[in-house]
Amino acid sequence: MTRWLPGVALLAGCAHYAPQPLDTTAMVDDWRGRTLVDTALLRTVTERAGAPQDGAWTAAQFAAAAVERHADVAEARAVLEVARAGEITAGARPQPGLSGEIGRATDPGPFESAWFGSVTLSVTIELGGKRGARIAAARARTATAAVDASGVAWAVALGTHEAHVAAVAADSLVAATDREHDELAVLMASARRRLEAGEVAPGELARLASEQAALEVERIRVAGQRERSRQDLARALAVPRAQLGDVVPRPDLVDGCRATSGIGTAELEARALVQRAEVGRALAAYAVAEAELRLEVARTWPDLVLGPGFVWDGGVNRWNLLGALPRLPLDRNRGPIAEATARREAAGVHVSAVQQAVLADVATAHAACAGALHELSTADSALRALSGEAAAVARAVERGERGERDRLAMALVQARAERVRQLAATRVADAGLALERAVGSWLAAPAPTLDTRMEQTR
Repeated sequence: MTRWLPGVALLAGCAHYAPQPLDTTAMVDDWRGRTLVDTALLRTVTERAGAPQDGAWTAAQFAAAAVERHADVAEARAVLEVARAGEITAGARPQPGLSGEIGRATDPGPFESAWFGSVTLSVTIELGGKRGARIAAARARTATAAVDASGVAWAVALGTHEAHVAAVAADSLVAATDREHDELAVLMASARRRLEAGEVAPGELARLASEQAALEVERIRVAGQRERSRQDLARALAVPRAQLGDVVPRPDLVDGCRATSGIGTAELEARALVQRAEVGRALAAYAVAEAELRLEVARTWPDLVLGPGFVWDGGVNRWNLLGALPRLPLDRNRGPIAEATARREAAGVHVSAVQQAVLADVATAHAACAGALHELSTADSALRALSGEAAAVARAVERGERGERDRLAMALVQARAERVRQLAATRVADAGLALERAVGSWLAAPAPTLDTRMEQTR
């Protein structure tokens, strides 16, 4: 019985495959049931961005929720686990082999028995540092996957911030358009009364009616824009639109442009070179190319195979030791080394190209912020001037120096100026988002605590 123990032990060490079919229906049901009031999700959001107040969520809170359970982030983390498992494969040493032979001679001759047999154990010893080179390459690939996972998490956070800003802008634009509509309706009613009294010509009423029709079309457009912004926000949060409910997006306290108004372009460029995922990905790709070149150089060394064995030949027992060099790299692996060297050079050039593109992105976005802030400042100045004029007209109306028509007309002009100012504020917010994208970090306030960095090793 004991003679079978080695075979049983060998079989016991074998792995067994376990099938795991996917339940795609359950996946769909899980997505349809997602909400923002999930207890575990709210706990995570509170830890990273504070608790939502009265159903109003900041961009930071939305981003924390999106990074926590977005499918793209989960997929990137799964790919990272694959890369980590690859390190185990790369670090594995060549496994020993066992071979045997049995036979019978047709003529035993001087031997005691016609039977003979042998058992040989083969052990491969890698020379030249191949295992270390494989491990270095695997770790570089893990670093690449970690950078990719971090980049995906940041892209999800930024996409959520963009959707939040669009939703806030749509809400503000709807409110500004509604106010303009109300002021125009009051002016229209006044014009109709004056027309009946013969104080204005019919052309004046027709002009106002034309403006009202155009504004009504604009109201329909901005209402549709508001609904699209809610759809985009739900998609960014990885929840169905119906589950978004009556959640109100709360505006940022400070946008990206104003948060960096006192920071020079050079400082932002330095920050971008460290934080942009594209730079990290390019550097990781260079590390992979470097490790692969190291591996090709290591392959110029042959592997040594040792085979201690036992031979039973016709009743005679013998021990032997086999030594072999199964592969002699007589060409010194010139082709693969040249190819790996070229890949490393190309990876280095790519790093330089990515850095230059990042620097250009930051400079362009920073300049766009300056332009948008100047536009907003101009709109604010115009609105303040109109507010002063409106107040002066109102006082003149009270003194009887001007008519009610002038006050109503000035109120309409002021409402339109407020809508123009809102459009300028939206462009500042968009420019701030572009600067965040260029720098690769959250610039607006309040900012979430997002762990977008992934461990590269266990």
